[in-house]
Formats: sequence, structure tokens, C-alpha cells
Amino acid sequence: MLNKTLENETEPVGAEKFVICVNDFKQKLGFWYSLFGLRIFPVLLYFIPINVVLEQTYLCINRMYPNDIINSTFLTVTWIIALLLFATAAILVPKVATVIEFVCGFAFLFYVLRYNLLTNILGYSLLTGLILFLLIKLVFLVFEIIRIKTFADDKMNHIERGESGRIVRASDEEVFFT
Repeated sequence: MLNKTLENETEPVGAEKFVICVNDFKQKLGFWYSLFGLRIFPVLLYFIPINVVLEQTYLCINRMYPNDIINSTFLTVTWIIALLLFATAAILVPKVATVIEFVCGFAFLFYVLRYNLLTNILGYSLLTGLILFLLIKLVFLVFEIIRIKTFADDKMNHIERGESGRIVRASDEEVFFT
């Protein structure tokens, strides 16, 4: 009844190989993915959708509680504040920005399709870009869930992995450094 980790047990199989392949792809993208793909591109892409979501939300509120606040500079000020908060979240906490991207993105898709707001090539290209961005973001989110699920028992089995997901150290007992 020895609980030994054999050499062939540390070879990746099935889902582990897939996760390692995806992690290698993300590492090859490296700085460009983390800077441009997670921070700069979403802020540029959501420049107009944030405005549309805010305006349509204010118009819905204005239908129930009529007032003149929507015709003032209130929309512009809240749009600037929302963009600054979104840019700050994208830079400092990309996981929170991902939640904002999904909420704002699906709200934009709802408003555009519900009220038929597409009138020119910019609107169609923005809609296409946003849909592609959300699909790619969703795929990477699914890959992250697969990675978490695949490597869930590593701590219990005393296995340490590197950034790519490859096993760095596997032992039979806990290792303590003094």
C-alpha cells in the first residue's frame, strides 16, 4: 500500500495535454495578449457600447419617470465616468473587467437588436467585432474552467505545476522548506 508517484503517472494525458497546449498558446502571445487583448482593445471596443447602454437605460427610466435629466449633460458626464471606471478596472483588475464586458456587451446586443439601432457600416462592424470579442472571451473562459477542473486535485496529491500546466514536482508526502 505504498502511495508512490511513478514516472509514467506524471506524463500528461487527455485534458491535461489540451490545457497545456492552451497555456502554451497564451504564453506565446505573452505581453501582447495581456496588454493589448485584455486591457487596450476592450476599452477601445466598448467606447460606443457603454454610451448606447447608458442612453437606452436612461431612456427606459425616462419613460417611467419623465424628467429632463436625459437632455442635459448628465449622459455625457456619466459616460465619461463609466469609461474611466471601465479603463481602471481593465488595467487593475481584468477579472472584474471581464464581468463588466459580458454585462455591458450583452446589454448592448439586447438594445441594438430590440430597438434596431444599426443604421450604418460603423454599427454593423461594431456589432460584429463585439460578438467576435465576446465569443473569444467566452472560449478562453471555458478553457480556464477546464484548467481549474483538470488540476483541482493537485494540491491533495502534492503536485506542483508551472505556468504552462506541466508538472514541476510530484512527491509522495508534503514538502516543507525550512
